[in-house]
Amino acid sequence: MFYIAVHYIEALLAVHGVHCDDHAERNEHIAKIPELRTIRKEYDVLRTLSRQARYHALPVSPGDINIAQQRLDTIKAQIIYVLTGERP
Repeated sequence: MFYIAVHYIEALLAVHGVHCDDHAERNEHIAKIPELRTIRKEYDVLRTLSRQARYHALPVSPGDINIAQQRLDTIKAQIIYVLTGERP
């Protein structure tokens, strides 16, 4: 779900003529662009869950999956709204 969020954010950045080469660069743009600042906390939660599962091999609970899905839904809705003006 984290990388789905990355793709949504990259789509919005592309509209601004930006492509990020790494996560650090993307984080800088998320902090700068007002439409992305509103979803920064959601993105950070997904990034943390992803890192815990991927690099620390921590178990992912059904609760974690629900939290991740909610955060992803919020990110997706914001990006769609910014790009189209429509609320999903």
